[in-house]
Amino acid sequence: MFISNQSIANNWIDCYGEMLKDELQNESSQSLGRSAFMHTMCWYSTIHLTVRNLHQYLCEPLFQNMGKCSMLFFPITHNEEFHHTLLVFDKDIPQWLHFDSMKPRRAGTGECFKSIKKLVEMVELWMRAVKDQADDMLQQGCRMKFDKSQSTHTKLKMVESILSDDEIRTIRWIKENYDGGRIPLNHARICPQQDEGS
Repeated sequence: MFISNQSIANNWIDCYGEMLKDELQNESSQSLGRSAFMHTMCWYSTIHLTVRNLHQYLCEPLFQNMGKCSMLFFPITHNEEFHHTLLVFDKDIPQWLHFDSMKPRRAGTGECFKSIKKLVEMVELWMRAVKDQADDMLQQGCRMKFDKSQSTHTKLKMVESILSDDEIRTIRWIKENYDGGRIPLNHARICPQQDEGS
């Protein structure tokens, strides 16, 4: 249970995402209509951009999650952890949708909306790279994977890895559905709002 009248830190958001993920996994239905929750470190990896952060917190989780859900939720932290927004990738449309409880009067003009574009660009850059290699990966049944134990922040060690079922679903979805262009990024028109400074 969240503590009222207190700021919510990233670990609270990640904990809540894990709880929701556990609930979804416990449901009897194993359909692909589920959602996946990305760790707040995913956003951190685009702000503190190193090759290790990018692979550990963005690329690898995307390989594991994108193929098995219809929506991906990216919690975003702004203003040194005092404001949080939510970026949603809806694969069925497809589109990006940004939810901000302190949105500006004109959509797409706020600092929060501008800063999430970096994450969108990084995910779409990853998708283009996967699409370019999709046929080879599917044919060979493997891909080059980031080796966490052997990599540093400045140098990556990549190893060949057999594709998991989730990775195959991800690669196939990108190959069949992503055309390589920009996916629309929209500001959610209907979103609960909070007062300034609350």
